[in-house]
Amino acid sequence: MISFIIPAHDEESIIVETLKHLRKGAVGIPYEIILSDDGSTDRTIELSGSYADRVVRYRGEIPKTIGAARNRGAREAGFPILFFLDSDVRIRNPETFFPAVLRHFESNARLVALTTSVRVYPEIETWADKLVLGFFDAYYRLANNVFGFGLTHGKCMIVRATAFGNIGGFDEKIIASEDADLFIRLSKIGRTLLDPSLQIYFSGRRAHAIGWIPLLTRWVLNGIWIVLFKRAYSTNWDRASGS
Repeated sequence: MISFIIPAHDEESIIVETLKHLRKGAVGIPYEIILSDDGSTDRTIELSGSYADRVVRYRGEIPKTIGAARNRGAREAGFPILFFLDSDVRIRNPETFFPAVLRHFESNARLVALTTSVRVYPEIETWADKLVLGFFDAYYRLANNVFGFGLTHGKCMIVRATAFGNIGGFDEKIIASEDADLFIRLSKIGRTLLDPSLQIYFSGRRAHAIGWIPLLTRWVLNGIWIVLFKRAYSTNWDRASGS
């Protein structure tokens, strides 16, 4: 039922743990794991081979966007639910998480996309992580569930494959906030939802490296630019640490 699609670029330090965690948690449901490698020069591809069902490789010389990497993975997907997640994501309580995801899509034919609550790994989570991500959880929940305006953290995006195809997938020209752009367009053809009972963890590595204030500034500017101009404010984005 679910095609997991993970974009990766030079993720040898974390990708095996992510894939092992996913395989251990996704029991009792038909699934496949597709790793979409974006020109890694380390051992990402070699290490992923034992855990991913398919590895899609980009061999071009010109760097592509993370949206392009996700689209490459989606083109290989064979199941009706596309589950996009970043290479550092862990699913909380997978034994209840995945059945709940499937129930959402089975019970609501208008649902085109689902997203979740997001937290940093508990062992390294800071008070700033809790404050910022708690705010965005509430903001995105209000946007999706009340106002019908699609927004998402981007770390975990669960999309009906038919709807994804109908809107043409991710806009590959967008450098950053391609996740917000996708959910905005999806919310125009169906219902998007944030279920706060579903939670994922991630490393928080970008915020911990550069600080929340600079990162929030970039997030806000990119979000505004996406809504107003259909393009990102940023002209480059570190592929190795997600979008």
